[in-house]
Amino acid sequence: NRLGKKSANGSVFELHWLNGNIQNSKNVNKLYVIKYVPFIVSESSVSIKSIKKSFDREVEVGQTSGIESIGPKIYGSYKTFTFGIYVMDNLYEGHDNIDIYSLFDFMTKNPKQYYTTYQTLIFKKLNHVLRKFYKLGYYHGDLHSENIIVRIGRNAFDIRLIDYGSSQIYKTTKNLNKNSIENIL
Repeated sequence: NRLGKKSANGSVFELHWLNGNIQNSKNVNKLYVIKYVPFIVSESSVSIKSIKKSFDREVEVGQTSGIESIGPKIYGSYKTFTFGIYVMDNLYEGHDNIDIYSLFDFMTKNPKQYYTTYQTLIFKKLNHVLRKFYKLGYYHGDLHSENIIVRIGRNAFDIRLIDYGSSQIYKTTKNLNKNSIENIL
């Protein structure tokens, strides 16, 4: 089953273990997903070379030590001439008691709750996650409300980033002690 919306950067699917020897396969299926990225040109301004470069960057960033506190960690990848796939963390992380939204969906489906309860908290958590990302040596490169994930549950609320394919190397960490993201950049 496909998860989330189909994007220009591929599609994410549930991962189901077919090997009957794996114990607790139901739980394993909730911990990981697989992303499929076709290496085809869907827009006139995008080349296959740039799609493959984006795939390679996403895998590189997703395998960086510490990424799991920012967004999904990537555990392995496989690439052919026509497509690439990789296995990564499921944003549910095995939990049944959380809801996951893109920031856009969270803001538009829960506008009163967003503005009265969560707006300040989202900004604080996003600031924290972005600082962690910069400390790993990258900036996102395609940060928008569909690539910012809100995870909310009875006892949990956090922000995660997804789609690292446009990430770029962040050359300096000297500004990370500044008060605002704007000053850091």
